[in-house]
Amino acid sequence: ELFRLRIDAEFGSKKLTEITRADFSAFLARLLASGLSASSTNHHGKLARRVLNVACDLGVLDKNPLSRLNLYREDNQKDTTLNSEQLGKLWTTLKEDGGQVARLGRLLIATAARTGEARLARWQDIRRAEKLWVIPAAHSKSKRTRSIFLNDSALEVLDELDTEGRYEFLFVQRRS
Repeated sequence: ELFRLRIDAEFGSKKLTEITRADFSAFLARLLASGLSASSTNHHGKLARRVLNVACDLGVLDKNPLSRLNLYREDNQKDTTLNSEQLGKLWTTLKEDGGQVARLGRLLIATAARTGEARLARWQDIRRAEKLWVIPAAHSKSKRTRSIFLNDSALEVLDELDTEGRYEFLFVQRRS
């Protein structure tokens, strides 16, 4: 679609050897000026660079003229932080749900743990007396053992789980 909608009209009649970085940079500048976002504009540059890389791999071109094509800085980050009211509503909704996934969600909120760490949490990793959850290196993203303080909300979630003493893991999908 990117090629069909925009690139073909601009470069479709040119031979691959006639495409220059300067021409393509000017094309991207026009796209940006037309109201296209930096991210969408960059997709055109990435596609063209990839096509010319394939042409190089096939021996059609000796060198990709777009290999060092400057792309636009994409400022597309969104702040998705919940305010106190939103967080309270989410917590209440998850608590009312009462299901296993809702409990997992509440534990994630209470501890700021990663989803994978919580899904793989074992009862032997929980030290209630110390209010501590020790995540083994094998289950942490950093591959280092780390500890998470268990606040009252996290302990409340643990108290609601019916897997302690019955299963190795905190969260168990009983169907499988």
